[in-house]
Order: sequence, then structure tokens, then C-alpha cells
Amino acid sequence: MDRVEIPEDQVLSMREIAPGVEGLRITFVNVFGITHPDGTWTLIDAALPMSEGYVRRWAEKQFLGAPRAIVLSHGHFDHVSSAAELADHWDVPIYAHPLERPYLTGQQEYPPPNPGAGGGLMSLLSPLLPRAPSTLVRV
Repeated sequence: MDRVEIPEDQVLSMREIAPGVEGLRITFVNVFGITHPDGTWTLIDAALPMSEGYVRRWAEKQFLGAPRAIVLSHGHFDHVSSAAELADHWDVPIYAHPLERPYLTGQQEYPPPNPGAGGGLMSLLSPLLPRAPSTLVRV
């Protein structure tokens, strides 16, 4: 897949979604930071290819230090693409549900999408989106 630079105007900080929850929207995907009672935090999802810098700059403004970990909600490309780079930079583990492991370790491709599920533009575009597995070593 060719890499396309993400325009700065497609990156938007989402402040105080709920107590202890901050978000960042990068084009059509979101990442979240969850602050724990002890002041540490966890990153939820890792966005698109080439978005590592945006996530890091946002995190440095919003939180103190590196996160405890990166938690992936699932293994689609728009949730995991910067995970390895961010985990390496911060030296933190990556966690995901065990059923996602085959999609995150290069063992299995996601099944074909159902364009009618859920409705909306993303459902219609889903057949065009990558299904190839990631190859995260640290998950």
C-alpha cells in the first residue's frame, strides 16, 4: 500500500471526552488516552500508517511520560499501523484480545467485510480497505 502524507488539518485533538479520557482524531480514525488514578496513562489504538508523529506530539502535550501500554481494540490497519513504532519509542508492551492475535502476528487475514453491516460510508468502502494481517512482534 502506498503511503500518503496526512494533512495537518485532518488531525484534531478531542479534549475531555469523559473524566480521564482524551482523544485524537486523525482523518477518519481515533486514538484515546486513558488516565489512571495514579496519573499514569494508557494509549488505546495506534491509528493510521505515518501517524506516529501526530500521536507522539499529542501524547506529549496531554500526558506525563510514556504510557503504561498500548491497548489495541482490534487489528484493522487503521487501529494498529503506528503501534510498533510507538511501542518501540516508549518501550511499552502492546496488548490485544487473544482472538485478535492471528491478525496481529501475520498468521491470518481478516475475513471479507460485509458492506451492508452498520450502514454508512465506511461500511460501503470496507471492501476497498486492507485486510492483510499486521506483523506486530510485541503484542
